[in-house]
Amino acid sequence: MAINISKYLIFLVIILSTLLLNILVQVDCTFISSENRPTMNSRSDVLIDKVYNFTVDRPFIYFHENIFLEASYNYYITLCIVTPHSCDMNITLWDPKGEEYRLSYEESMTQNDYREIPYGVAISGNYSLLFSAILTENLNILINIECGDACLYDKIKFEELADIIYIDVLKFYNGTHISHLITLKMDTYYRFYFGRVSPISKKLSSYTALTHSIIDKNQDIFFSIFNNKTIGSPKNVTSYRFGTVIEGEYRLNLTIFCDVKAVNIAYAIVEKQRIADGTDPNDDDRPGSPDEPNNRTIRIESFIPIEWTIGMILFSGSAVMIPIIIVQYRKKKNPTGI
Repeated sequence: MAINISKYLIFLVIILSTLLLNILVQVDCTFISSENRPTMNSRSDVLIDKVYNFTVDRPFIYFHENIFLEASYNYYITLCIVTPHSCDMNITLWDPKGEEYRLSYEESMTQNDYREIPYGVAISGNYSLLFSAILTENLNILINIECGDACLYDKIKFEELADIIYIDVLKFYNGTHISHLITLKMDTYYRFYFGRVSPISKKLSSYTALTHSIIDKNQDIFFSIFNNKTIGSPKNVTSYRFGTVIEGEYRLNLTIFCDVKAVNIAYAIVEKQRIADGTDPNDDDRPGSPDEPNNRTIRIESFIPIEWTIGMILFSGSAVMIPIIIVQYRKKKNPTGI
């Protein structure tokens, strides 16, 4: 008889374990199935890792439309002289549309002096790269190019990455203006991030400025955020917090000014936290308003930790199954019911 009871207990454990596993899988799927955006982790894809000759007769290496870069990711170009010499280096890039980016001018490079130049990609496709050395002697240089983190993922706090509601890398010319709509929640803080992710050679003007505003479409209210605010190097990110009043559509306006042909700007919005619960004495639809004085209803919302939920499931399952087991046991012990 004890064997039969053990079977019932094993059956109970299997049912409860299956139910618990389904709950945990649903929680995990809810977490990872977010809006389409770059992955959090580094890609770590190596595109080039080789030593090249730079000579007095041919002081350059040119990669013509054979380096594929994926939009929204940072790529890191690393250079290092591996012979006992020195030189300066110009690095120029052309995107799939033929737009030129003069990325860097590296001065006084010497042996074992590693230089790293990051580049954030706005358009996926095949890129061209020219490494042009200024030298007086033949030398060898290590060139390494690899894919790293998605743009801005190294600037946004780790705990905020799952709360990104919008992220993109956009290509701007001087005076380019973009405008788009996004739906935001009521009484909620959002953090906006802006960063120039395409470096600019020190031989050029690196001036890059942002004019930015938000229009609450629901109430037709205009908010001026930045007016020709300077954006620094790719290492420096501009951010601010914006608190909403009501839920609905907001129009975001961006205009970029620069002295070079084109710049890539990474732009992200993160949902931070709820500011208030929305209680307003001027709201005629609130509980207990003059229109419904005798029908006041109080709604209570609570959060139950997952540990409590699991305990309640186990307790409820046991409360149902144990009496059934006992009844079955007694029936088998006394088949006549006496």
